[in-house]
Amino acid sequence: MGVVANASATPPTAATGARAIEAAALVTKQSVDAQQAFHDARKQWAQDNLAPAAAVYNAAVLADTAAKALVVDLTGKMEAAKEACKVAAFGMAQ
Repeated sequence: MGVVANASATPPTAATGARAIEAAALVTKQSVDAQQAFHDARKQWAQDNLAPAAAVYNAAVLADTAAKALVVDLTGKMEAAKEACKVAAFGMAQ
């Protein structure tokens, strides 16, 4: 009985032993590390460029918050003054 040749057989491939797998993993890790370094640098660049605008924005938010708190405080004082004025006017009318 002889060996029958298969026309659809795949050609021989490189060895896939543990050392070959380790070498492929190392190449992949180096690629991932390089990509991560690139993205970290992009993130730092963006943060550096946004820092001045972020400082202005944060100052504006703080000023807005302080102004809103002042409006609430003064509105309360105005309402109290109106009530005191009504009481005084009623007392004067008696």
